[in-house]
Amino acid sequence: MAAPSTIIGTLGELLALLERDPAATPDTLIRQLGSAVGGGITLSADGFAISLDGHPLPAGTPGAERLFEACHRHRVGRVTLGAGTGPEVLARFFRAFASAPASGGGVEALSREAGLDPAGPIRLEPPRRLPKASDTIQLDAPSGTAAESREAGSTGRELFPDLDLLAAERAAPSPPAVSPAAPPPPAAPSGGISPARPAAAATAFHRVPLPELLERLEAAPDAPEASIILQHVSTLLRRVAEERRLEDLLSAGAALLRAEAGATTPESARRYDLALRRALTRAALRDLVPLVVMGPYRAEGFPVFRRGGADATDALLEFLVAAPSVDERASAFRALQTMTEGTHSIVHMLQHDAWYVLRNVAELCGVMGLAQAAPRLTALLGHGDERVRRAAAGALARLEGADALEGTRRALRDAAPVVRLEAAKAVGGARSLGLAMTVAHLLEEESHPDVTRELLLALGRIGTPEAIQVLGKAAEPGGRFRGRKPTATRLAAIEGLRLAGGQGAQRLLLSLSSDTDRAVGHAASRALDAIAG
Repeated sequence: MAAPSTIIGTLGELLALLERDPAATPDTLIRQLGSAVGGGITLSADGFAISLDGHPLPAGTPGAERLFEACHRHRVGRVTLGAGTGPEVLARFFRAFASAPASGGGVEALSREAGLDPAGPIRLEPPRRLPKASDTIQLDAPSGTAAESREAGSTGRELFPDLDLLAAERAAPSPPAVSPAAPPPPAAPSGGISPARPAAAATAFHRVPLPELLERLEAAPDAPEASIILQHVSTLLRRVAEERRLEDLLSAGAALLRAEAGATTPESARRYDLALRRALTRAALRDLVPLVVMGPYRAEGFPVFRRGGADATDALLEFLVAAPSVDERASAFRALQTMTEGTHSIVHMLQHDAWYVLRNVAELCGVMGLAQAAPRLTALLGHGDERVRRAAAGALARLEGADALEGTRRALRDAAPVVRLEAAKAVGGARSLGLAMTVAHLLEEESHPDVTRELLLALGRIGTPEAIQVLGKAAEPGGRFRGRKPTATRLAAIEGLRLAGGQGAQRLLLSLSSDTDRAVGHAASRALDAIAG
């Protein structure tokens, strides 16, 4: 089977093409996908990102975000592409997968739209769903004596008005202005209701359960009464959060997200976002973290939690610091990679006292590409624990900018080989173009064979003409006066040339393919074939 990044990238390209042009015939991509899938794959969309055969993909994997959005849009938790799935079936499925969901989405709707055979090689499963609020408790049910007194005939106004009636009143035209000279209206009959208000309005207040309000919003997210319903929903959700009814809060939040997805105007969608953010207090977010990170409701619960923004990021960081187990820390780490707000809090955590917190947060800064963290990461290169320095070195080499480059140069000269090795592993690409000559000079001084090999590979990943020239010299056999170079060093240089590619690297590899060292000659020939094919 092909590499996970290749499979996800192909899937992302296929979806992008079909989203732009539903009538396109993506035969080439379908063939690539068929050969990449091999014995079958399973894609899972949990609350964090896409997983392939149970292995979460790193943040920023090309194509992963598009797949995650498609799964969320169709309300699909798992897609299994079985071995031997035919190209026609793949094309039909992904054409439906790239389009807007029919009938509100869901596994059954997508299966019908794609014409899938229930016994066929493509299987769809829904996400692990939160219980509906109505399946647990009545979220707005009164309790205690106050409820009993109201039920017994208290004349105080009840909790909710008739929402349909209020919406109709708002939409109705205003009555014509009364002329100043007109006689005053007749007095209302004793015990009656003023004619200025419909008689039904005084008796229209009644109880509306929260599940019913949410169902109305999902059914008609842009309806005139939606803003009135959201006012009540927002109030109820605050109370649910205060009472720590966490499953109900997540369930109601997931319903608001579905209603938001169905809204047709930005103004309408923004109302749902605001209602949800008001409910997600700092205390509620702290309580929710274990449930959405380690609990059973990540698929629907984490997207709700993420709407907490910067406060949600702070809550995850607190959980990461206090987590007693490796699994909990790893789950919090994966969750933090998907956060887009509150990154200043992540950078601030680089001043923590505990070494393991500094290590985890430094790695997180590198994965998330937080260039603003470069100065503090560079400061961590002076930390006494080489585990912290190692994480900081790897993070700096992954970041963009002049501060990150300067920090990486310092990391490549660290006294500990593991720190130099970690920095060298992450060097490469356009962000590291300014490091080519630094790496070339360090090669002359480096004594550790593993670091030497990784520096040569780093030159290949940089791929500039200067880097290729250095690799060519490193791949030469050496001479009688300077001594022959170790075969391992020459093989690493050849691998660097393969990574660099291009005509300059091909010319060097061609000359090396006839080398007297059979291992070097075979490696150069294989590298040439890899570049050509």
